[in-house]
Amino acid sequence: MKRFLPALACLTVAAALALCLAGCQSSTPEPSTVNSAPTQTYSGPSTAPEPSPAPSATKPAPEPSPAPEPDSGDDIFLTNGALRLRIPREYAELLVTETPQDGTTLFQASEKASVEAGEKLHPGEDWGDGLLFSIGVLSESELQEQLCYDMSGAEVFARDASGHYYMLYTPTDVRFVRESYETIPDPNSPDLAQWSELNDWAATVRETFLADNPSLSPEHRGNTDVDMYLARLAYTDDLRYTLSTTALGPLEPGNVDRKPYLERLMTGVMFEWTDESEAPDGEYVVLGFPDENMRLDFFTGDNTYVRQVYGSYGNGSFGYETLYRISLDPGAEAPVDVLQEWYAALAADRGLSLDAVG
Repeated sequence: MKRFLPALACLTVAAALALCLAGCQSSTPEPSTVNSAPTQTYSGPSTAPEPSPAPSATKPAPEPSPAPEPDSGDDIFLTNGALRLRIPREYAELLVTETPQDGTTLFQASEKASVEAGEKLHPGEDWGDGLLFSIGVLSESELQEQLCYDMSGAEVFARDASGHYYMLYTPTDVRFVRESYETIPDPNSPDLAQWSELNDWAATVRETFLADNPSLSPEHRGNTDVDMYLARLAYTDDLRYTLSTTALGPLEPGNVDRKPYLERLMTGVMFEWTDESEAPDGEYVVLGFPDENMRLDFFTGDNTYVRQVYGSYGNGSFGYETLYRISLDPGAEAPVDVLQEWYAALAADRGLSLDAVG
């Protein structure tokens, strides 16, 4: 799972930070993929969003941030239709908060000091200065398309009853901006302290957003290589595959619908990179992709691991391996059990019986 890059970790080496940030002023980064736009009212989880328009490198003069609604407690709330985003009262004056009118973005929060510095350094251009996070919503088909490719900086974290998925978007680079960085090498710089504190808060948003919007339920979709190959196999027709065990060897798809099995493999299942020394011994079910020269080995003895092997499937050439640890949400099925059921279906489609193999 992608997590927000803690800005403090990028700022601990003071001299390196000063050099990096100074360089940011002389180079042209990609424009932000989230446009700054006037406030809109989201019609709620029951209405499917329209596709987002292409982002623009220029932006109009910024509109005032939507005024958060006061709450009886210590926090205030920014609302968008039936949904709301909790903002600690002490951070309200430090943020620029928006509900961009781009069809998919519900909320966006940026550090105000970085936004203002960016406006002076490159007026009229949207470089995403100060961006902490945004929350967006996707339809099922939009999510399926995104899952097939790298989603760095994007995380599925919630779902509503009408089948929309909620995304937490976080920058993959540091968006901290100041007109001058002369004081930044000081580890006690108040600018760094404020930036770090706001990013610590941003790391808690997914949990508080779920708690404050009871119509949403937690949802997880990963973005490792394993996740992307499973999604591509489920939602596109551009991959050829085989499934193999020691019982009957590799079996090709035949007339068996692969999608129901792949949906089960992707539901409540998390693949996390781990050290190769943890790899267990024993047999495994192989999901192979011959045209990609890659295979996935799902271990049967210890079903909490899958090994991705590149370059040694089909031609014996030298390649490399990556090991992932599998963790399951409550009620989720172990992937190797789903794969063995799938393999039995492929065998039955050919009139073969695994029972006869012994």
